[in-house]
Amino acid sequence: MIRQGMSTKQISEKLFISPHTVDKHRKNMLEKTGTRDLSVLIQICETAEIIFINQ
Repeated sequence: MIRQGMSTKQISEKLFISPHTVDKHRKNMLEKTGTRDLSVLIQICETAEIIFINQ
């Protein structure tokens, strides 16, 4: 959903979780991959086949 450009609010509404939870998950993913840039995070996930390019 991040890759699709959805906002924190849009993601939280779609998943029925709080915006704070979305932000926390995003922060955790950035920390675990050692990056601060969402575009780099998306590239890492695509390379690791966590998300797929054709989605």
